[in-house]
Amino acid sequence: MIRESDCLDNGAASPSTGDDDDPDKERRDRHNKKRGIFPKVATNIMRAWLFQHLTHPYPSEEQKKQLAQDTGLTILQVNNWFINARRRIVQPMIDQSNRAVTGGGPYTPDGQPMGGFVMDGQTHMGIRPPGPMGVMGNPGGNTNC
Repeated sequence: MIRESDCLDNGAASPSTGDDDDPDKERRDRHNKKRGIFPKVATNIMRAWLFQHLTHPYPSEEQKKQLAQDTGLTILQVNNWFINARRRIVQPMIDQSNRAVTGGGPYTPDGQPMGGFVMDGQTHMGIRPPGPMGVMGNPGGNTNC
């Protein structure tokens, strides 16, 4: 019969896991660290810049330096924030705009493309036009080669 006291640690030291000699410990520690959340003021500054430049949401190097200075972030953090913002904020807006403008499809019944959101001077539809290329690089779309 197992007694409850047999399962308790009672303060006994456990054997070392050998982490002191583990070269991967530092990498694991960095991987397990909680991600920092930027100050609200910093994200508000960058978000304001993003919405003022929706048609070209790519700050120049000089603008990135200024944004880094204004927000107290590094240029790398500003770069990464804009990369993520274009995916998480701008792209969904484009997709939503395209759905509203096109009524679910990017082409009129006679096959002419319908309008979409314009970013960087290019119309972005978010949907691949129908054609002979079903799967990229695979004419006809046959995936069983």
